[in-house]
Amino acid sequence: MRSKILLLLLAGLPVFASAQNVGINATGAAPNASALLDIDAASMGTKGGLLIPRLTTVERNAIGTPATSLLIFNSTTAQFEYFDGTIWRPLISNASGWTINGNAGTSSATNFIGTTDVQALRFRTANQFAGTLPLVGSQLVSYGLVAGQFNTGTGNTFLGNSAGVVNTTGQSNTFLGNGAGAGNIASSNNTYVGTFAGNANVNGQQNVYIGRLAGGNGISGSDNILIGNGAGLTNTANNNVMIGSFSGNAASTGGGNTFLGTQAGAATSSGGQNTFIGTGAGSTNSTGTQNTLIGNGASVNANNLTNATAIGRASRVDASD
Repeated sequence: MRSKILLLLLAGLPVFASAQNVGINATGAAPNASALLDIDAASMGTKGGLLIPRLTTVERNAIGTPATSLLIFNSTTAQFEYFDGTIWRPLISNASGWTINGNAGTSSATNFIGTTDVQALRFRTANQFAGTLPLVGSQLVSYGLVAGQFNTGTGNTFLGNSAGVVNTTGQSNTFLGNGAGAGNIASSNNTYVGTFAGNANVNGQQNVYIGRLAGGNGISGSDNILIGNGAGLTNTANNNVMIGSFSGNAASTGGGNTFLGTQAGAATSSGGQNTFIGTGAGSTNSTGTQNTLIGNGASVNANNLTNATAIGRASRVDASD
């Protein structure tokens, strides 16, 4: 019966058939050699198109064992769909997909870039990992070229190119800035904000570094607060508070220091438990410990004093207490 109907439909048109392909047109021309079916509507007096089977989503899902590349028009979603061998996929058009030249007629209430299944959203640049938005709140949030590309830890936020680039199991870290926390692998509870902040720190915990290169060259050190451009640049010790541009700039192994002010304690390399407050305070101290110097330029006359105190602008002390 179906064959008879098809013959009736084609009765008024020249049909060219070969062993490989079929052509339907008004001229009798041979079909294109690359096509199994070639319909030339331009040659016909009455114009028309090829009407693809129209099915609702329910009807589509009732197709038993659909063939790969099977094509239908889904009347429920008003879009063409094809079966890829596993699932039905839409044929994207300008009306339903995002284009490289932008889109018009969008609504923030209904249109979005993202996923509708239970999957995270992943970004790539030049086919390199460039960020992810998680499925659940405890997973990685990252944005930036290779930021957090190897991460398996939970509760991390990495924003900036190479931020957290080698982190694997470290958890609850926040790295914001180009190269921030780039050396961190398994350490947790750090906050690094600024270009190359905490860049080389591999195993420090519970640190807060804010500012360009804050703690940038120190490979270790925990429980530190370093705030300012280059603050604690080479610090590897614990329990330091250094606030001010290049405060504690030379500090490497001294712990328990409090340096407040631009370049406060800038020369201290191994001295610990010092309190220097003021611009350049303690600028001459290197290995001294437990000193208190308060005031712009307050300093010691020897770099290895202990428990010395100087208070006032440019005040100096030359002996240990």
